[in-house]
Amino acid sequence: MSAPDCIGGDLLDRCHDAFAELLFDVGGYRDDYGLALPAAMRGAGLVDIDAEGRSHLGIPGSPASDWWRLTLARVCPALIERGALTGAELEKLFDLFEHEDFLFRLPTMMGVWGRRPR
Repeated sequence: MSAPDCIGGDLLDRCHDAFAELLFDVGGYRDDYGLALPAAMRGAGLVDIDAEGRSHLGIPGSPASDWWRLTLARVCPALIERGALTGAELEKLFDLFEHEDFLFRLPTMMGVWGRRPR
C-alpha cells in the first residue's frame, strides 16, 4: 500500500494487487489470512491465544524497499504475461524505488500463538 501522495502510488498499488492475485492463483495466498488465524487456532482447540502484527515501511534504500524491489523483479515476467502490467510500467516502477517520495507499507506480518489446554 502506497503512502498518501506517494509518487507513483497508483502504479505501485496496481502492482501490489496484481502480485497478490498471482500468489492467490498459484498458491492460495490471502493477504487477510493473519486475521483469520486466531479463530482457526481456537477452532483447533487452543487456548490463551494472542497475536501481534508487524509492518515494514519501504523507504528508499531500506532493506524493506530492497526486498520488495527484488521480489518484484522476480515476478515481472508473470505479471507481464498475465497482462497485469506492461514492461514499460514495471520499468517506471523500478525507477521510482530511488525517489525520496516513493514510500509504501509492506503487508503486515502476523504472529499468532496459543497453547493446548491442560
